[in-house]
Amino acid sequence: MKLRNINDIQSLPSVLGLKELNQYLIQLIEILENDNTISQAQAAEEINNLISYQCFNEEGLSEETSLKILNWIKSNYEPQNKDSIECNSGSLANLNCYGVEEFINERIEKSNWEFEKNELVDCLKEIKESKNGGE
Repeated sequence: MKLRNINDIQSLPSVLGLKELNQYLIQLIEILENDNTISQAQAAEEINNLISYQCFNEEGLSEETSLKILNWIKSNYEPQNKDSIECNSGSLANLNCYGVEEFINERIEKSNWEFEKNELVDCLKEIKESKNGGE
């Protein structure tokens, strides 16, 4: 199945293999880049929700998929929107590419909002724990 719009996500099985998940996430990013009727907070939520369709695995998302998501987040991040921050933090914690921690640290440095800072600090902790095997 090819995603034509975000409503197609509802037709997907609730658990996807990693290869399928990567394909659907890339398709979703392409949809979001071409559909300006979807709010950035809703788009961030859709990305985060679709990431949660993955089975438990050690491998995680592909670097290509991770970079696409990171680039989308960088372009669409809303630092004053609580929902956007929460969803994007959840997505960032699941990415496997260079630049994620740098982006998070830059946002922490620039932010004047404790909520955003705390969310991103927690995200960094989650990333570091996953790199250390959950220790």
